[in-house]
Amino acid sequence: MIDYLYAKNNFKKYKYDYEGYLVIIDEIRTKDILDSNDYEKMKKQYLYLKKKYKKEIELVKRNEPKRDDNVSSLNKKEQVKKELVSILNILPAITFVVLGQEKEIGILN
Repeated sequence: MIDYLYAKNNFKKYKYDYEGYLVIIDEIRTKDILDSNDYEKMKKQYLYLKKKYKKEIELVKRNEPKRDDNVSSLNKKEQVKKELVSILNILPAITFVVLGQEKEIGILN
């Protein structure tokens, strides 16, 4: 089981590492886009994050119980928002995966 609380409380200590910094910037941008409530920006950010962190998201989701909340089509604002929030919630864990420290939060390869 992934320790999301530990990841959330400790991922910002990697802000001086370039890769960690980039994930923190993605988190800030995603929060701003969600606050704007602009569908096109949310859709674009969702696709960007999904492409950029494809391997990391798959690794995190593989270590979690199966959930049936995939977005099958990007034509509904609420679906995109829900999926973007889902990615936002796992960005701290993605930081540890990007930096190669996934064992620190309980992710096994």
